[in-house]
Amino acid sequence: MQRLAKEETGRLGDHYKSNGWAFIDNWDLFYGEDTFYARYGIHLSRQGVPVLTGTLECELNALWRFSR
Repeated sequence: MQRLAKEETGRLGDHYKSNGWAFIDNWDLFYGEDTFYARYGIHLSRQGVPVLTGTLECELNALWRFSR
């Protein structure tokens, strides 16, 4: 299942990039990090939210600097 999800993420990223869109790939940050997810495994936990927020903030700041 994980292999299929990683492959699909790669295909999605390729599609975005081929259309000139930004794609933020967080797969490696979250894969295997069970503490980043709530007990039921779908939504992020309190430990996972800052990881995602930090990544998005970094990427958005880079886009902002690029567009100035």
